[in-house]
Amino acid sequence: MYPPGNTLRVAEPSPARAARTLSLIEAAVQAGELEDADLLLLEQLVKRLRRTGQTATEARDETEPDA
Repeated sequence: MYPPGNTLRVAEPSPARAARTLSLIEAAVQAGELEDADLLLLEQLVKRLRRTGQTATEARDETEPDA
């Protein structure tokens, strides 16, 4: 188990962590290290994240007062 001070809070958005993850995925794709099943899974994840992001944005827009 990791000490509490060294753990990542994965539930919190992290642009730096997201950018690093995307660069690793891109490198693996370019190197041909991913199989078709891996690419299909990534495509499904992207679609789900887009839906989730749109839902979160819509909810935030509804709760924010108009300027």
